[in-house]
Amino acid sequence: MRDICYLHGFVERTNLDNLTEKYVAFFASAPTPEEEEKAFAEAWEYIWSSRPCAIYYYSKYERTIWRKLQQKYPKVATAEEIEELFDPKQSIDLYFDVVRSKTEWPTRDYSIKTLATYLGFAWRDSDPSGHHR
Repeated sequence: MRDICYLHGFVERTNLDNLTEKYVAFFASAPTPEEEEKAFAEAWEYIWSSRPCAIYYYSKYERTIWRKLQQKYPKVATAEEIEELFDPKQSIDLYFDVVRSKTEWPTRDYSIKTLATYLGFAWRDSDPSGHHR
């Protein structure tokens, strides 16, 4: 919206146990470069300190955004560290590696919102756009 990545959200599970699931989020409290960098740094520290871990993401968007953030804020992480994080040996692009290549759906597209709706999932938010209001 203002070319600011204001939210980094993670679902964390321990030992493949769904009962341990928790959502961890890091927000930019204002649409400023300083707050964007702070949220990116906090998210980076969280994910880096959680290693080794498996990374699952849906589409190349997350990888692309983290690459752009690294270029904007090189003090947070190096380009090599970002590439290591998204290395296919430890990360899985659910959209490309699973949904597009191994499944077929009777839907107009394979977006996460389309598939979740088809499967009967209902969001608490009436407009789950990801845009900050």
